[in-house]
Amino acid sequence: MNTFLKGFLLVIGIGIVGIGIIIFSFIQDMKSDPDEEAKVKEQAQQYLDQTFNYETEIFDTLYDNMGNFNFEYAAKVESKKDHIQFLVYLNEGSNEMEDSYISEKWTKELETVIQPPLERKLGKLDASQFFVFYDHSVGSTFNIDPNKPSSYKDSLASPSIKISLDRKPEVGDENLFNELVSIIKKESQLKHASITLNYIDKTGVILDEKEWIHTF
Repeated sequence: MNTFLKGFLLVIGIGIVGIGIIIFSFIQDMKSDPDEEAKVKEQAQQYLDQTFNYETEIFDTLYDNMGNFNFEYAAKVESKKDHIQFLVYLNEGSNEMEDSYISEKWTKELETVIQPPLERKLGKLDASQFFVFYDHSVGSTFNIDPNKPSSYKDSLASPSIKISLDRKPEVGDENLFNELVSIIKKESQLKHASITLNYIDKTGVILDEKEWIHTF
C-alpha cells in the first residue's frame, strides 16, 4: 500500500472517529441528569410548601436541552384544586424559584373564551392551528398570588395568540384576519396581545408565504 493511500485512509479514519465523538457527545447532551432532576424536585417541593396553601403534586420533570426557556430543569406539578399542570423551576436570570401556574391558568382561561367564537368563524381548530401563550414568568412579573389568582382580564400582560390555516393564502385573507382580530378583542376583553395568522400544510409545517401580525 503506497504512502498516499495510507495517508488518505488515516484521514478518513480520523474523520469517522471525530464524527462518532460528536454524535456521542450530542446524544449525551440530550440526556437528562438524574441528580439534577432530583435536585429540582427537592427545590420545587420546598417552593410549593412555602408558596401554595393548597395541595399540589410533583409528577415529573422537564429537561430543556434546547435552551428554549430561562431554566434547564423544571418540576412538572399539578394543582389538586383545579387540576392545572404547571412548572416550578429556578429562573436562571433572576436566580429565584418561580412557577408557571398563572401562565397556565390564564392560557386555559383565555383559550376557553376565544376558541369557540374563532371556530364558529373558521371551523374546528386543532392544537397545530390554535395556540395561546403567556410567558412562564407572568405571575412573578405581575406579582400575582397563586392562592388568589385574578383573571387575565384584570392584567396588562400581553399573551401571544397564533392561528394557523391549513391552506395557502387566498384573496380576502387580510379582511379575514381583521375580522379575527375584532372577534378576539371583543370576546377576550384583553388590554394587550400579539395576534398572528399564518399558513401550514397538512402535516403542520409552516408555509413560508405570508404572515399577518397585529399587536395592541
